[in-house]
Amino acid sequence: MIRFKLSNKTLVGRAIKVFSLVACIHLLSACSVVAEKTNILTDQQLVEYAAGATGHPIASLELLQRSASGTVTSYKVKAKNNVTFHCVLNGGNILSMGIVNPPVCNQFY
Repeated sequence: MIRFKLSNKTLVGRAIKVFSLVACIHLLSACSVVAEKTNILTDQQLVEYAAGATGHPIASLELLQRSASGTVTSYKVKAKNNVTFHCVLNGGNILSMGIVNPPVCNQFY
Protein backbone atom coordinates (compact mmCIF):
# COMPACT_ATOMS: atom_id res chain seq x y z
CA MET A 1 0.00 0.00 0.00
CA ILE A 2 1.29 3.42 -0.95
CA ARG A 3 0.69 6.27 1.43
CA PHE A 4 0.96 9.88 0.50
CA LYS A 5 1.93 12.33 3.13
CA LEU A 6 0.38 15.78 2.74
CA SER A 7 1.73 18.61 4.75
CA ASN A 8 -0.34 21.43 6.14
CA LYS A 9 1.32 23.80 3.67
CA THR A 10 0.05 21.74 0.75
CA LEU A 11 -3.50 21.65 2.12
CA VAL A 12 -3.51 25.37 2.82
CA GLY A 13 -2.18 26.09 -0.68
CA ARG A 14 -4.92 23.98 -2.27
CA ALA A 15 -7.58 25.62 -0.12
CA ILE A 16 -6.40 29.07 -1.21
CA LYS A 17 -6.50 28.05 -4.88
CA VAL A 18 -10.03 26.65 -4.57
CA PHE A 19 -11.24 29.71 -2.69
CA SER A 20 -9.70 32.02 -5.31
CA LEU A 21 -11.37 30.09 -8.14
CA VAL A 22 -14.78 30.26 -6.45
CA ALA A 23 -14.36 33.99 -5.77
CA CYS A 24 -13.48 34.66 -9.43
CA ILE A 25 -16.53 32.75 -10.64
CA HIS A 26 -18.80 34.77 -8.35
CA LEU A 27 -17.27 38.06 -9.49
CA LEU A 28 -17.70 37.20 -13.16
CA SER A 29 -21.33 36.21 -12.69
CA ALA A 30 -21.92 39.45 -10.76
CA CYS A 31 -20.59 41.47 -13.70
CA SER A 32 -23.23 39.98 -15.96
CA VAL A 33 -25.99 40.85 -13.49
CA VAL A 34 -24.69 44.41 -13.12
CA ALA A 35 -24.56 44.84 -16.89
CA GLU A 36 -28.11 43.58 -17.29
CA LYS A 37 -29.54 45.70 -14.49
CA THR A 38 -27.85 48.92 -15.65
CA ASN A 39 -29.05 48.91 -19.26
CA ILE A 40 -29.58 52.60 -20.08
CA LEU A 41 -31.07 52.25 -23.56
CA THR A 42 -34.54 53.68 -24.04
CA ASP A 43 -37.17 52.23 -26.36
CA GLN A 44 -36.80 55.26 -28.64
CA GLN A 45 -33.04 54.72 -28.92
CA LEU A 46 -33.57 51.08 -29.88
CA VAL A 47 -35.98 52.13 -32.63
CA GLU A 48 -33.50 54.73 -33.89
CA TYR A 49 -30.67 52.17 -34.01
CA ALA A 50 -32.94 49.72 -35.85
CA ALA A 51 -33.90 52.41 -38.35
CA GLY A 52 -30.26 52.96 -39.17
CA ALA A 53 -29.59 49.25 -39.56
CA THR A 54 -32.68 48.43 -41.62
CA GLY A 55 -32.95 51.57 -43.74
CA HIS A 56 -36.54 52.25 -42.65
CA PRO A 57 -37.60 55.69 -41.38
CA ILE A 58 -37.83 56.03 -37.60
CA ALA A 59 -41.51 56.94 -37.76
CA SER A 60 -42.36 53.70 -39.57
CA LEU A 61 -40.91 51.39 -36.90
CA GLU A 62 -42.59 50.15 -33.74
CA LEU A 63 -40.82 48.32 -30.89
CA LEU A 64 -42.55 45.00 -30.20
CA GLN A 65 -40.39 43.46 -27.47
CA ARG A 66 -36.98 43.71 -25.87
CA SER A 67 -34.81 41.65 -23.56
CA ALA A 68 -31.35 42.07 -22.07
CA SER A 69 -28.85 39.41 -21.13
CA GLY A 70 -25.53 40.68 -19.84
CA THR A 71 -24.27 43.33 -22.24
CA VAL A 72 -26.44 42.12 -25.15
CA THR A 73 -29.86 43.61 -25.86
CA SER A 74 -32.12 41.84 -28.34
CA TYR A 75 -35.36 43.31 -29.58
CA LYS A 76 -37.98 43.10 -32.33
CA VAL A 77 -39.29 45.99 -34.36
CA LYS A 78 -42.10 46.05 -36.88
CA ALA A 79 -42.28 48.36 -39.88
CA LYS A 80 -45.54 49.81 -41.21
CA ASN A 81 -45.34 47.45 -44.20
CA ASN A 82 -45.69 44.51 -41.71
CA VAL A 83 -42.04 43.46 -41.98
CA THR A 84 -40.62 42.39 -38.61
CA PHE A 85 -36.92 42.60 -37.76
CA HIS A 86 -35.04 40.90 -34.96
CA CYS A 87 -32.13 43.08 -33.82
CA VAL A 88 -29.22 42.37 -31.49
CA LEU A 89 -26.95 45.06 -30.12
CA ASN A 90 -24.05 45.01 -27.71
CA GLY A 91 -23.46 47.72 -25.11
CA GLY A 92 -25.54 50.50 -23.66
CA ASN A 93 -24.92 49.82 -19.98
CA ILE A 94 -22.64 51.02 -17.22
CA LEU A 95 -20.01 48.33 -17.81
CA SER A 96 -19.64 49.41 -21.45
CA MET A 97 -19.68 53.07 -20.34
CA GLY A 98 -22.75 53.69 -22.51
CA ILE A 99 -20.93 52.80 -25.73
CA VAL A 100 -23.17 50.98 -28.19
CA ASN A 101 -22.10 48.90 -31.16
CA PRO A 102 -24.39 49.16 -34.21
CA PRO A 103 -27.13 46.53 -34.10
CA VAL A 104 -27.41 43.58 -36.41
CA CYS A 105 -30.97 43.33 -37.70
CA ASN A 106 -32.40 40.43 -39.68
CA GLN A 107 -35.84 40.06 -41.14
CA PHE A 108 -37.95 37.88 -38.86
CA TYR A 109 -40.18 35.36 -40.58
